[in-house]
Amino acid sequence: ALTESLYMRLSDEHLPVEYRWVRPWTKLFLEEMAREYFDEFGVPLQVNSAVRTKAYQRSLMRRNTNAAALDGPEASSHMTGATVDIAKKPMNHDQLAWARQYLKAKEKSGLIEATEECHQLVFHVMIFKQKS
Repeated sequence: ALTESLYMRLSDEHLPVEYRWVRPWTKLFLEEMAREYFDEFGVPLQVNSAVRTKAYQRSLMRRNTNAAALDGPEASSHMTGATVDIAKKPMNHDQLAWARQYLKAKEKSGLIEATEECHQLVFHVMIFKQKS
Protein backbone atom coordinates (compact mmCIF):
# COMPACT_ATOMS: atom_id res chain seq x y z
CA ALA A 1 0.00 0.00 0.00
CA LEU A 2 1.04 3.57 -0.56
CA THR A 3 1.76 5.49 2.62
CA GLU A 4 2.26 9.15 3.26
CA SER A 5 5.74 10.32 4.09
CA LEU A 6 7.81 13.47 4.21
CA TYR A 7 8.15 13.05 0.42
CA MET A 8 4.67 11.95 -0.63
CA ARG A 9 1.18 13.15 0.21
CA LEU A 10 -1.94 11.13 -0.58
CA SER A 11 -5.11 13.03 -1.41
CA ASP A 12 -7.81 12.05 1.10
CA GLU A 13 -10.42 13.60 -1.19
CA HIS A 14 -9.44 11.54 -4.26
CA LEU A 15 -7.67 8.52 -2.79
CA PRO A 16 -9.62 6.66 -0.08
CA VAL A 17 -7.59 4.28 2.09
CA GLU A 18 -9.01 1.18 0.39
CA TYR A 19 -7.66 2.38 -2.99
CA ARG A 20 -4.07 3.10 -1.97
CA TRP A 21 -2.73 -0.17 -3.37
CA VAL A 22 -0.21 -0.40 -6.22
CA ARG A 23 2.17 -2.95 -7.70
CA PRO A 24 5.56 -3.18 -5.93
CA TRP A 25 7.42 -1.63 -8.90
CA THR A 26 4.88 1.20 -9.02
CA LYS A 27 5.47 1.94 -5.34
CA LEU A 28 9.25 1.99 -5.88
CA PHE A 29 8.93 4.38 -8.82
CA LEU A 30 6.69 6.75 -6.85
CA GLU A 31 8.91 6.71 -3.79
CA GLU A 32 11.96 7.53 -5.92
CA MET A 33 10.20 10.32 -7.81
CA ALA A 34 8.74 11.75 -4.59
CA ARG A 35 12.17 11.75 -2.89
CA GLU A 36 13.78 13.55 -5.83
CA TYR A 37 10.89 16.03 -6.03
CA PHE A 38 11.17 16.73 -2.30
CA ASP A 39 14.96 17.15 -2.56
CA GLU A 40 14.42 19.71 -5.33
CA PHE A 41 11.49 21.70 -3.88
CA GLY A 42 11.14 20.81 -0.18
CA VAL A 43 7.46 19.84 -0.58
CA PRO A 44 5.83 16.42 -0.98
CA LEU A 45 4.60 15.02 -4.28
CA GLN A 46 0.81 14.51 -4.20
CA VAL A 47 -0.78 11.29 -5.49
CA ASN A 48 -4.49 11.48 -6.28
CA SER A 49 -5.30 8.01 -7.59
CA ALA A 50 -3.95 4.48 -7.58
CA VAL A 51 -5.71 1.11 -7.95
CA ARG A 52 -9.40 1.01 -8.87
CA THR A 53 -11.92 -1.80 -8.77
CA LYS A 54 -14.40 -2.25 -11.60
CA ALA A 55 -17.14 -0.90 -9.34
CA TYR A 56 -15.09 2.22 -8.54
CA GLN A 57 -14.24 2.71 -12.24
CA ARG A 58 -17.93 2.34 -13.18
CA SER A 59 -18.83 4.99 -10.58
CA LEU A 60 -16.09 7.27 -11.91
CA MET A 61 -17.39 6.84 -15.47
CA ARG A 62 -20.77 8.24 -14.40
CA ARG A 63 -19.29 11.54 -13.24
CA ASN A 64 -16.09 11.87 -15.29
CA THR A 65 -16.30 11.85 -19.09
CA ASN A 66 -12.53 11.36 -19.18
CA ALA A 67 -12.70 8.02 -17.32
CA ALA A 68 -11.58 4.97 -19.31
CA ALA A 69 -13.65 1.88 -20.08
CA LEU A 70 -14.07 -1.14 -17.82
CA ASP A 71 -13.04 -3.76 -20.37
CA GLY A 72 -11.28 -4.23 -23.69
CA PRO A 73 -8.36 -2.39 -25.25
CA GLU A 74 -9.52 0.94 -23.81
CA ALA A 75 -9.87 -0.38 -20.23
CA SER A 76 -8.41 1.68 -17.41
CA SER A 77 -4.88 0.67 -16.48
CA HIS A 78 -5.67 1.82 -12.91
CA MET A 79 -7.41 -1.52 -12.41
CA THR A 80 -4.02 -3.28 -12.71
CA GLY A 81 -2.38 -1.40 -9.83
CA ALA A 82 0.41 -0.25 -12.15
CA THR A 83 -1.00 3.24 -12.75
CA VAL A 84 -1.24 6.36 -10.60
CA ASP A 85 -2.35 9.94 -11.00
CA ILE A 86 0.09 12.56 -9.74
CA ALA A 87 -1.57 15.89 -8.91
CA LYS A 88 -0.54 18.97 -10.89
CA LYS A 89 -2.78 21.40 -8.98
CA PRO A 90 -0.44 22.13 -6.07
CA MET A 91 2.57 22.58 -8.42
CA ASN A 92 3.98 25.94 -9.40
CA HIS A 93 5.59 26.64 -12.79
CA ASP A 94 9.04 25.32 -11.82
CA GLN A 95 7.59 22.20 -10.22
CA LEU A 96 5.47 21.46 -13.30
CA ALA A 97 8.49 21.89 -15.57
CA TRP A 98 10.52 19.54 -13.37
CA ALA A 99 7.76 16.89 -13.33
CA ARG A 100 7.35 17.09 -17.12
CA GLN A 101 11.09 16.69 -17.65
CA TYR A 102 11.36 13.85 -15.10
CA LEU A 103 8.47 11.90 -16.60
CA LYS A 104 9.63 12.48 -20.16
CA ALA A 105 13.09 11.09 -19.33
CA LYS A 106 11.59 8.01 -17.64
CA GLU A 107 9.27 7.52 -20.62
CA LYS A 108 12.17 7.73 -23.08
CA SER A 109 13.99 5.05 -21.11
CA GLY A 110 10.96 2.75 -21.38
CA LEU A 111 10.14 2.71 -17.66
CA ILE A 112 6.74 4.41 -17.87
CA GLU A 113 4.02 5.77 -20.08
CA ALA A 114 2.87 9.20 -18.95
CA THR A 115 0.04 11.45 -20.09
CA GLU A 116 -0.47 14.99 -18.89
CA GLU A 117 -4.22 15.37 -18.47
CA CYS A 118 -5.78 18.80 -18.60
CA HIS A 119 -9.35 18.26 -17.39
CA GLN A 120 -8.30 16.38 -14.24
CA LEU A 121 -5.07 18.33 -13.59
CA VAL A 122 -2.95 15.21 -13.14
CA PHE A 123 -0.13 13.27 -14.73
CA HIS A 124 -1.54 9.81 -15.51
CA VAL A 125 1.46 7.48 -15.18
CA MET A 126 1.63 3.75 -15.91
CA ILE A 127 4.80 2.12 -14.60
CA PHE A 128 6.13 -0.99 -16.34
CA LYS A 129 7.64 -3.92 -14.49
CA GLN A 130 11.32 -4.15 -15.34
CA LYS A 131 12.76 -7.49 -16.37
CA SER A 132 15.46 -8.77 -14.04
